Amino acid sequence: MCRLARSKARRAGANVNISPADMRTFRLPEPVDLITCEFDAVNHVPRKSDLARVASAFCAPATPLDLPAQAFSASSCKARP
Repeated sequence: MCRLARSKARRAGANVNISPADMRTFRLPEPVDLITCEFDAVNHVPRKSDLARVASAFCAPATPLDLPAQAFSASSCKARP
């Protein structure tokens, strides 16, 4: 999947970073303005109890411009200064 995405991005001239990762534990090296979770990927998290880990992983690199909490709940992301 990542290979196909890289190929399509290259053909489109898009400068994107595509990295395979576990959505429960991924970490980014710096804050980002947008995180997406396409289609029904969250439905494939092994246990319901892992959803909080997914929310934390998505919220950790989010800048104040990002809105990942809307996918989970407004209380999923801690307020940033």
